[in-house]
Parts: sequence; C-alpha cells; structure tokens
Amino acid sequence: MADFLGRGTSGLRACAAAGLAAALAVVAPVAHSQDPPARPMSLTASAAAPGHIELSVTGVPGDVVQLSEVFGGREFPLKLITVTSGSATVPDITTWRCDRSVRRFIARSGSTNGPPRTATAVVRTPSCAHRLAMVAVPARVRPGKATTVRLTDRWRLGGYFADVCATSAAGLERCRRVRVPPGRLRHKTQVRLAREGTWTLSAKPTFGSAVQRTVSVRRGVALRVLVTGDSMTYGIFNDLARRLAPTGGTVRGDPNPGTGVSKPEFVNWPVHARVINKAVRPDVTFVMLGAAGDSEPLTTDAGNEAVCCGPAWVAEYSRRLREIMRTFTRDGHSLVYWALLPAPRPTADRPQRPAQWHAVNTAILLAAKTFPDGVIVIDKIGNVISPGDVWTESITYKGRSVVVREPDGVHLNKTGTGIAAGIIYRQLAADGMLRP
Repeated sequence: MADFLGRGTSGLRACAAAGLAAALAVVAPVAHSQDPPARPMSLTASAAAPGHIELSVTGVPGDVVQLSEVFGGREFPLKLITVTSGSATVPDITTWRCDRSVRRFIARSGSTNGPPRTATAVVRTPSCAHRLAMVAVPARVRPGKATTVRLTDRWRLGGYFADVCATSAAGLERCRRVRVPPGRLRHKTQVRLAREGTWTLSAKPTFGSAVQRTVSVRRGVALRVLVTGDSMTYGIFNDLARRLAPTGGTVRGDPNPGTGVSKPEFVNWPVHARVINKAVRPDVTFVMLGAAGDSEPLTTDAGNEAVCCGPAWVAEYSRRLREIMRTFTRDGHSLVYWALLPAPRPTADRPQRPAQWHAVNTAILLAAKTFPDGVIVIDKIGNVISPGDVWTESITYKGRSVVVREPDGVHLNKTGTGIAAGIIYRQLAADGMLRP
C-alpha cells in the first residue's frame, strides 16, 4: 500500500510539475508583455482672434472629449468633440468676457482606448478698458449741424447698449441710448449740436469706461479733406475739390512724386505725416502711396534686412504704415481713406512691378486691421480701374468703353482720376460727411 502510495505520490508530483511548467509556458508571455503606453492628451487655448477663444486637443484618435470651462471651482460644459485624427480644434468655443480675463479650461476624455485622461489650459484675454473705439467726424461743424459718432467694438461681438451724450462747455448735456445688436462691429449715430462752443461727445457702454471726443461748433467752418501720397494723387484732389465746392468743403492736395515708405531718403513719411497733419488738421485724409517703385529693402526693428516682397518685408512695411495711419486718425477726430493700388502694366525692365504692388496692397490691408475704427480701405478704385487686379488700359464704365490709364502703364489719366474722385466723393457721402 505504501509502495503504491509512494509511487502514486511521485506520479502526482510529476504531473503537477508538468502541469505547472505548461501553465507557466502559457502565462509567461502574458505576464511579461505590457499594453503600449497611453498617448497623453494635451489642451491649448488661444485668444488670437478678437473676441473669441480657440481650444485645441491632441490625443488618441477616436477619443470623445468633453471641453469645459473651470470657474469658481466648478466645471461648465462647453462642447463634446471627437478627436478624429489625433487632434481637434474648436476655433470659437466661447467669447471674451469683461468680468474676468483669466480663463481656465479642462478636457476630459471618455473613450475606451485607455484610462480616462484630462488636460488643462489657461489663457488671458484683454480687459474691456479699450474695447470700445470712437470717432467723431467732422470735428468742426456749424451751429445746428450734426457730427457723426462712429462706435467700433474692437472685440467684434456687439450685443451692448451705449449712452451717447453731448455736453457743452456750460454743462448742457443731452444723451440718447443706442443699441448695438450682437455680431455688429460698427454703429453710427448722428448728434446735432445747436450752440457754438466746444462740445464733448462721449459714449458710455454697458461693459466699460466712457470714450470721449471733442467737437468745435463755429460759424463758417467747413469739411477739410487732405489728399496726400505720391504722383498717383495728381488730378484726384483737383477733381474732388470741384465736387466738394457746392458743399463748402475744402481739399488740400499734397502730392509727393517719386516718394515711398521704403525710400525715406526722399520723404520720411512717418515724419511728413505728422507735419502735414498738424498743418491741415483734416477731417478726412485720403492716401494713395506706393506706386513709385516702393520696393526697396527694409531694415526691421531687430536690425535684419528684409527684401521685397516676402513676408518679412510686408510685415515691416505694414508696421511703418501703421505709424502713418495712427497719425492721420488724429486720436479719433479724423477718418483715413487709404486706397489700394490699381494693377500696373508689367514691362520688360520691370517684370516684377505687379508683384511689388500686390505686396504693398497686402501691407495696407494688414496695417488697416489695427484701426477698425478710423481707417477705411478704398478698394473700389483698384477694382474699377483694374478689374480682377489685372492691368488694362480701358474699362467699361457706365455702359461705355473709356481709357483710364496713361501710356506709362502706371498713372491714371483724366478720366481715371475723375472716376477715383467720384468714388471718394460717394464714400464721403456714405460716411455722413457731406452736408449742404
């Protein structure tokens, strides 16, 4: 019995050992293998677009992510998104606020591709102190006439009320409430000033501090328009002066042929702008500049040389334009009309001329974005004179074919300058500048 049991015990032990070895052979690969590490999730926030916040998530494709804002210790859901290709961006997930400028966000994944993951991001938005911009033009009116108050929401959100008030030096005040609907960038209202003297116009929005401008009410004053730039302005200021004469408006022509922003050795335009602006104190300044071979290399603030017409050159040219534009806006007391150049004719010795003018126009558009309240880009002159941004000697205008360019392929002839002056005149009327 013992012998049998002994032999049986040995057999059982052998079977057990064999079974354990087999089991280890099966489970060993599982015990030593590991799941690939979960891809971390990240969240970034940007406030680059005026008035709006953008969130970007990176993670595992297929992740379902809840985006929320964190405030007061609580999470407020904003949007549920799916990370389809490893990343996802929501460009307008929420808007800037006046009651807080530091915004905190959290992303929580709820996918089956791994354990739940979270990521956070913080972004700071501007305060409301400079959200509202105001221009009051004309800054000089006769008794009983009106000036136009132009309000601009730099956040491009709208959806607010503002009390627009006119206060005389003697303390007489009249106010009216205006409503700017959501999504509205600009709002215009007219304020009629009956008595002579200096009036303070103010706009107090529901979201921030009041903005003020002064208007002088005097007998005999008239609209002042400055037409300045290079030789492209010849003929325009003469024709515009003739059109404004019945309204009492005056035009000061300031042509500077052969000059340009990239050629300060001829005319330093930032300096010249300050001088002519102080001398004329215009209500409206029309500028047409950049046609006179304005493509010289520019030195940036960092000391680097930028050659026309790459992104660095356009950026530096635009920076210099902003300085000139800021001068001509006269702290919210003047409008600036800046014309895009009509396409030139390329020549054998100047094959790059169209590309150079295109770079100048790009810089103008870029610089004008800084002044949504006071700088108006006049693109219609270029659109009419050179349809499709292509040089042409003649165009169809008011049903008939007319020649609008000089033989040099650059300048406007008498018909062309007359069309340009008419466009400026109609812009003045649209902006409430023309009153008999």
